[in-house]
Amino acid sequence: GEFGGQKMGAVRRILLAVLVVVLLATGTDAKKKRVKTTFKELKCSSCKAVAGEFGEKIVENWDKNKGNTILIEKRKKKTKVLYQESELSIQEAVDHTCDSEDHFDKFNVTKVGGRPEYTKVEKSVGKKEYKKQLSGMCQTLLAEHEPEIVSFFFKRKEWQSDASLPPRAICVDIAGFCREEDMVPLEEGATSAKTDL
Repeated sequence: GEFGGQKMGAVRRILLAVLVVVLLATGTDAKKKRVKTTFKELKCSSCKAVAGEFGEKIVENWDKNKGNTILIEKRKKKTKVLYQESELSIQEAVDHTCDSEDHFDKFNVTKVGGRPEYTKVEKSVGKKEYKKQLSGMCQTLLAEHEPEIVSFFFKRKEWQSDASLPPRAICVDIAGFCREEDMVPLEEGATSAKTDL
């Protein structure tokens, strides 16, 4: 009879733990007024946000290293090139985007056109779960598609004047996290929060 009692105690503890988690989850949701959503619904949006960050980090990296040159090997011959014209500059910026969750601290989730979207704001949002999802998406994109992402930024220079190109190329064409219809431009109210930076 001793074994049966231990088993029932373990089952009770598990049920109690589940009940506590459910109560805590419902209690905190009631207090916070936020967009109710699941991270599955935000998968495409997180990809678009990360793709936009890649572009911003590349430009920041170029500005920081303006005028610097590096040696690259072309057909067994070393050639001096401007850093910002090198594939290495893109590679380093893209890698740097994913090296800290804090790079995603200014993203909030808002309703845009009836669906939840990550939008960038001016001040730190401090939502650990948002930073974690965006950082996770960043890691996933690099782990699965880094050569294609670097190649896109290196070969298709027009992304520099069209901010919609990186999300479309990376999230629809390369990674497949979004469909073409997910790429419709955000409403006016949402874009103003995004374009300030």
